[in-house]
Amino acid sequence: MEYNFRSSFDHSYKKLSPSEQDAVDRAIDNLKIFFLHEIKKEGLGLKRLKWDFYEIRASIRIRVLFTFQDDTITFVIIGNHDDIRKYLK
Repeated sequence: MEYNFRSSFDHSYKKLSPSEQDAVDRAIDNLKIFFLHEIKKEGLGLKRLKWDFYEIRASIRIRVLFTFQDDTITFVIIGNHDDIRKYLK
């Protein structure tokens, strides 16, 4: 499995507080565990949105948008529910 991070992800990650960054890191680690061992952690909130876009929850407010194609996960952006919807339009 290969993991890529778009510049839009890096930009939104840098805007987060350290505790929010930790929450995103944990959510990404849980996603990796899910894909490697098929163990879905409670609270991951993995959901397919549209086209090849998926989201996971890092917290009640923070979502991580990513794509999954050909054994490659590309993390796209971090934001709240409205930020994700706006990005997909």
